[in-house]
Amino acid sequence: MKRLLPLLLLPLAACQTVSLPEGLSFARPKDEAPVPGVVIDSLPTGATLTYPHGECLTPCRIDYGMTVEVQIAKLGYRPVRLTVPLGAKDAVIELRPVGRSTAVEEESLPPL
Repeated sequence: MKRLLPLLLLPLAACQTVSLPEGLSFARPKDEAPVPGVVIDSLPTGATLTYPHGECLTPCRIDYGMTVEVQIAKLGYRPVRLTVPLGAKDAVIELRPVGRSTAVEEESLPPL
């Protein structure tokens, strides 16, 4: 087993650890260029962000190497489709409610 240990560590010598905003890390070969990415959040948070390589809940970081189409959707709100160009900055997208809300006077409510 002692002879196998140096062989197992050899592939890791060519890698570096890269920190992600969420506190996660992954190994990437040193000569590989970083992939551009952007963090997209929504108001309210917790919306589903769908993009070509998957989906996640906002706030969400997506990594991409070209212009990408995304959709942000949450129950009770109108979905938003947008194009994220290469080199885009982090963004917060405000979602609009589907229905109209109006003020209700307490006296007009039925008794419980």
